[in-house]
Amino acid sequence: MRAAIILHQRVREWAQRWRFRRITNPQLRRMLCAVHALPAREQEVFRLACYEDLSNEQVAARMGLSTDEVVQHLSLALRLVADSYERQQQGRW
Repeated sequence: MRAAIILHQRVREWAQRWRFRRITNPQLRRMLCAVHALPAREQEVFRLACYEDLSNEQVAARMGLSTDEVVQHLSLALRLVADSYERQQQGRW
């Protein structure tokens, strides 16, 4: 299952590559590409936890998930964003 998610992430990452081409700050461009390439559920958990600064319990209540599921989705999202950012920085995509 995780392999399928990672493959999906890379395909979406490649598709997002041109979406943010006009952003001149390379770090911001890499981060936006990485976040927008996340699978939908991971992207939503990431947005609520990181951008809206909600606790895991608040994210769980808003999305109808258990706290453990939020932790799992957030952990996966953070790993995928970090891997994507590093891959972009090294020019391997």
